[in-house]
Amino acid sequence: MPESRKRVKNIRSSKLTSGNPAKLSAEESRAAASRVSRTPAKVKDPVSPSWYAPLMVGIMTVGLLWVVITYLTGGEFPIPWFFANHRSDWLANGNLYIGFLSMFAGFLGLLRWH
Repeated sequence: MPESRKRVKNIRSSKLTSGNPAKLSAEESRAAASRVSRTPAKVKDPVSPSWYAPLMVGIMTVGLLWVVITYLTGGEFPIPWFFANHRSDWLANGNLYIGFLSMFAGFLGLLRWH
């Protein structure tokens, strides 16, 4: 191949790989346009139901009240079984676990709210 043709080919290939879409040839633009799907895609409705956010806030409120009642009663209520049967092990704080888990579940639910 003569030297001048190599130089022209190098110049053309450098324009194509420069990253500038304005330098693409008309043929390549048409080829890229034909690869795009023209079929409309069904989009899921991003809006949550109207009851979703109040339910999650309610779950968090129940968890907060559960923890407050547990602290005010010294761990004996709302479920006295934990305090009566597990005074010396980690399950003695079962009421706190329930309260904090419900608050956490409500918080995670609010993260999915749209």
